[in-house]
Amino acid sequence: MIKTKAELRADIEALELERRSFMEEVRHGTGEFNEEEAKSKLADFDKRRADLEKAYAEIDKPEGGKEGITLTNRDFVEAAKEMRSITIGGNGKINQVQQLFEGIGEKDGILNAVTFDYSDNASTNIPVLEPGLEEPADTAEGGSINEDDEAEMKTTEIQVYGLASVLGVTAEALQLNTVDIQSKLPELFRKAFRKKLHTKVLQGTLVSSTQKGVKGIWTSAAANTAGITQLASGQTSIKCSDLAGLALKVSGYDETFEIVMNPATYQNILSDVTDGEDVKLYKESLIRSKEIEGVKVRLDAKAPKATSAGSILAVAVPLSRFHVGVAGGITITPIKVKGDSKTYFQAEAFVGGKQVSDTDLFSLAVKASS
Repeated sequence: MIKTKAELRADIEALELERRSFMEEVRHGTGEFNEEEAKSKLADFDKRRADLEKAYAEIDKPEGGKEGITLTNRDFVEAAKEMRSITIGGNGKINQVQQLFEGIGEKDGILNAVTFDYSDNASTNIPVLEPGLEEPADTAEGGSINEDDEAEMKTTEIQVYGLASVLGVTAEALQLNTVDIQSKLPELFRKAFRKKLHTKVLQGTLVSSTQKGVKGIWTSAAANTAGITQLASGQTSIKCSDLAGLALKVSGYDETFEIVMNPATYQNILSDVTDGEDVKLYKESLIRSKEIEGVKVRLDAKAPKATSAGSILAVAVPLSRFHVGVAGGITITPIKVKGDSKTYFQAEAFVGGKQVSDTDLFSLAVKASS
């Protein structure tokens, strides 16, 4: 039975949900499988998704089994003259989004750990019960039950904001080059957008006038002043005991936390000259497995490393609770300017993101100026 586009789209979305659920099991260690089995299952997800996307694309192909049109450099030149846009992938919005952002996840550890919400909408609402239900009260037979006065149902909203990049290509490169420039553009722009999103997830700030965009982990950590532990006065680098204290603070939660920091911050921790067998054991654990008190330490070169007063040096965060909203796909529009022989390829995408709640994050910071 041949499925409709709507049915195939629903299948793709269902498969994505199944894959996310499996990834949560892997992150939290609740599934019964070893590393090889996990890799095999992820490969199976990729194959099933590829088959569904191929079927989705087949619906848009011309009748008679003919292949779709392959765009050449000249097609881009003509499209620029007509002021029309060309969309990467050509297989519909869902396929474009997954091609772009799944590629990002595979190449970037922290983006593979956060949660993506795919939608054609400008915003995504996430219901949050905070701080959670209080413990049930003892109730005598026939006794009254008091309403929970601790938990509150809230909604956190992710509003997307545009990202754009422009590449100028000469007429000679387009019309005389034997290599189709158009075939290289998706990967070129994909890398550029990946780098930008990577940085924003760590240290992005919302656009103040609209509150749209990506509110990064460091920005959220700074907003949760109750979760900040300041280092001792005059101390600008983390000691092993400080890091162990942060790990122990989050070890009792039912979410899986990771401590994120810049490699330069980590190097200073390894330089801790404090005497003691505990320091030696902590260093061995960090070097051997990048863990301390059972909490993973994630090193990321794009994490802030400033050591000025008030600067946050490390953040403990449940990364699966960081949501990135993606609206639509990435498009490339060729643009011609009067009197200019170049063709300008403008790529655009719309993304937003934030931690479900700022109270999710705990951090270590240089003592603020008094």
